[in-house]
Amino acid sequence: MISKVKVAVAIACLVTAGALSARPQCIELAWTGGAAGEGVKWVKGKLSERGQNFTVRYDWKNGIMTGQIQPDGTLAGNWIQDGSGGGKFKFAVPDSGQATGWWSSNADKNVKKNEMLIRVCE
Repeated sequence: MISKVKVAVAIACLVTAGALSARPQCIELAWTGGAAGEGVKWVKGKLSERGQNFTVRYDWKNGIMTGQIQPDGTLAGNWIQDGSGGGKFKFAVPDSGQATGWWSSNADKNVKKNEMLIRVCE
């Protein structure tokens, strides 16, 4: 289960530390559901930030996540990739410094929330 995966350094730490910049940073995403089937799908990507806006381009079907840092510190926005109508995502920032969250699909009107993690590349 994705919630049992230990994430040492996450996007939440970068955001709160102000370490993000327009220069892309290597990240890893993990998710359940969709292409992951019954397991967990891990892909690498690049994260860049400008002010309160951020973009993640990930190595799966030309995937792009765009969003904003919310007043409560969460990261929320929309995703799109080849062969899909996209959907929404949101990352919470737990006290442990992990960035955990969910993604949903426009195909089911964003009803089902699938688990997701994000961390800096090792």
